[in-house]
Amino acid sequence: MELPASLRGIGSYAFDFCIGLTSVQFPVGLLRIGDYAFRGCSRLTSVQFPAGLVAIGHYVFDCCSGLVSMQLPTRLGFIGNYAFAFCSGLGSIVFPAGLEFVGKHAFTGCVKLSSLHFPPGFKQVCDFAFALCAGIARVEIPETADVRDRAFPPGCSITRV
Repeated sequence: MELPASLRGIGSYAFDFCIGLTSVQFPVGLLRIGDYAFRGCSRLTSVQFPAGLVAIGHYVFDCCSGLVSMQLPTRLGFIGNYAFAFCSGLGSIVFPAGLEFVGKHAFTGCVKLSSLHFPPGFKQVCDFAFALCAGIARVEIPETADVRDRAFPPGCSITRV
């Protein structure tokens, strides 16, 4: 699906549970994706975000179990609660330099994740952000970052850099 070039934001619930949706081409000028926008789009396999995207709202890709790859843009600063929860096919994440905040349960149930590296300016990872991600063995996060209650699964090695 190709979205209009003039689009700056995608509203809440815009494509909620559109199970037939397999791909999305985001316009270059897109800045924000609203809450629940693509929740339950289980056939969506990959997304390529525009460079200027700054915020991914709450539950945006929740239960998109077919999602296997994505590249987060450099300017992205905010990932909302449950944004990528239960994206069980997602195998890796590269957090961009501008990322500052990861919400509660943002990646809960992403069982294929194995390691995480947060950028130097990162500020906060919320409660249970990576709950039920038993595959995560190693986390590198800035010394100054606020790590909330049970943000990472038990037994993973957390290195403060």
